[in-house]
Amino acid sequence: MSKFLNLPVDAVPSVGKTTATKLKKLNITTVFDLLMHMPKAYQNHTIITPIAKLYPMLQTSVIGEILHINTKQTSHKILECFITDNTAAPLILRFFHFGLNLQQQLKVGKYVKVWGQVRAGFKGHEMTHPEMQIYDDKNNPPKNDNILYSIYPTTAGVSQKQLQKFIKNALIELKKESLTEIFPAELLVEYALNNLYNSLLNIHRATTNNDIENLLEPYNKNKLRFIIEELLSHQLIRLKDNKRNNELPSAKIKFSQSQYDKTLQVFEYLPTDAQTKVINEICNDMNVSPPMIRLLQGDVGSGKTFVAFAAAMQVIKNGFQVAMMVPTEILSEQHYKVFSVWFDKLDISCELLYSSMRVKKKQQVLLDLLNNKIKFIVGTHSLIQKNVEFSNLGLVIIDEQHRFGVSQRADLIKKGKKEQIHPHQLLMSATPIPRTLAQTHYANMNLSVIDELPQGRVPIITAVMSDHKRAQILEKLNHHCTDNKQVYWVCTLITESEHLQNENAEQTYQDLTDNLPNLSIALLHGKIKSIEKDVIMQNFKSGKVDILVATTVIEVGVDVPNASLMIIEDANRFGLSQLHQLRGRVGRGNKQSYCILLYKNPLGENSRARLKIMRETTDGFKIAEEDLKIRGPGELLGTKQKGELELKILDLKRDEKIINSIKKYHIGMLENPATDELLNRWFSHKITYKDI
Repeated sequence: MSKFLNLPVDAVPSVGKTTATKLKKLNITTVFDLLMHMPKAYQNHTIITPIAKLYPMLQTSVIGEILHINTKQTSHKILECFITDNTAAPLILRFFHFGLNLQQQLKVGKYVKVWGQVRAGFKGHEMTHPEMQIYDDKNNPPKNDNILYSIYPTTAGVSQKQLQKFIKNALIELKKESLTEIFPAELLVEYALNNLYNSLLNIHRATTNNDIENLLEPYNKNKLRFIIEELLSHQLIRLKDNKRNNELPSAKIKFSQSQYDKTLQVFEYLPTDAQTKVINEICNDMNVSPPMIRLLQGDVGSGKTFVAFAAAMQVIKNGFQVAMMVPTEILSEQHYKVFSVWFDKLDISCELLYSSMRVKKKQQVLLDLLNNKIKFIVGTHSLIQKNVEFSNLGLVIIDEQHRFGVSQRADLIKKGKKEQIHPHQLLMSATPIPRTLAQTHYANMNLSVIDELPQGRVPIITAVMSDHKRAQILEKLNHHCTDNKQVYWVCTLITESEHLQNENAEQTYQDLTDNLPNLSIALLHGKIKSIEKDVIMQNFKSGKVDILVATTVIEVGVDVPNASLMIIEDANRFGLSQLHQLRGRVGRGNKQSYCILLYKNPLGENSRARLKIMRETTDGFKIAEEDLKIRGPGELLGTKQKGELELKILDLKRDEKIINSIKKYHIGMLENPATDELLNRWFSHKITYKDI
């Protein structure tokens, strides 16, 4: 077992504390992180090209004798060194940044071996700031070790030479370690993999007999080892946690048909077949001893709120409390208003908890929660504060779960661990999860999918328009806001920024007010007080407001059936999944709804492709797959919380076939004690999943 790989990076000889701090910018904190910092290119310095055969843009090595050294002053000092190999006119080495040490080393009659890119100059071929070795004896040049130079991504304060030196030193130290092979023999044979040390050596210290293009291929057998390692580490750590979870006791929630009948009575619509199927899955999970960990995913407007209500009703019938945690106050208020209407009809106590509540009201809520007078509570991060205690917490519901870190979810779960009883967990996501992401990041959870929308929903028509057509849109808004139709106008910023040209909510509100005097227009953003938000949203829902100018606070949770048009400023600045969430705020009634995505020129190729996808489909799962391709899993999951999915070399879309084929090794590796070494090196500095 190698402990060296899990040590802080400053355990590598020549890496000091200051440098270790700088390396954090490259996401390097451990020795293993350093060795996972992959080369972006390789250079072969062993190929020597005569000066006579040089041409512009060629990257090569040249050996020559120093003929002449010249220092001249223009706007700044320039050092020129002329070298020859007697095959053509001298090659000029040009230095714009140099010190006294370099001037003292460069002497006429000495020899140099340089490597760099050739460029055409006024006096002939030249190289600017080449890598250079200076020596005295023509017949005794620097030794050629036949090693390719690895070129790495760098950061301020850490040079290319330093990174090369750090990684070389790390490999020297690693060779002294006793390394256990954690992969089964069958896996090594199936993928023709090298052992750990040789794989790292062949990546960072590749010899010149290697094909450079092959070395840079993602499925080069040396890189492939670490693709598989990273994939297995993410899957196995969650499967181990799942195994540990299955050994925990929980409250057995017996299904009550009479309670479910009451649930249906307060619901205005018949549940879809998909909702019924998911409710059955949840109830079956909660009726057995291990605590449920289930991820409920469904497209925008698919009816996840009712599913959560139905699950909560069963838990409450069995004598337990339910807590629902949401990421924002406005969403908590929206949920509370919906749930309180339903629960009031059944004479079940429901409360709201958030940070800006009045002290006296908050104290009463906390007391009632502890005394089991409150059966259902919805709140923000306030639910995980130390002074919040439950009497008998049986179910935790996390809405928009990707917005919470692992530790935050764990903190809420801990509040229900009394007398060795662990609460059930229902995590909800309105962002459909691509299958490959579900098989890695959510391997420790059971998945439920609501893949059906309520009847009568009309697909939203999406258009992509340049901001130049803004005036035309304004002209049509007067006509649109008839027949009880309403509009969302979404902006990205609250206040102006010198660095971004985004339209801000306040300026847009003023522009619309000036240009559309006959319409009622309101402004909503995160800095408005809760009481004012309530009034604004109530006015919008009741039809008193025609156009609501808002930031992305309306991304989730707000349901206004008469809102049939959404205009999104600077749509190219949003991710696909967020655009899909925003678009889902319209189309909730039986009217034809529209979404206009505005952009400012020039529009990049990537942005154009994203907006094209939005125009062509309303399928959230297809959009999520495309978003995964474009932005990667860290962004797709939301804010990059500590403990969430951060990939070093694995690409979930590219490596989909491996994800599917590697499952057969799970059982054997779960039972192998050496697997802990794999998990330790990939997760040594991250939060574990044992508490969720």
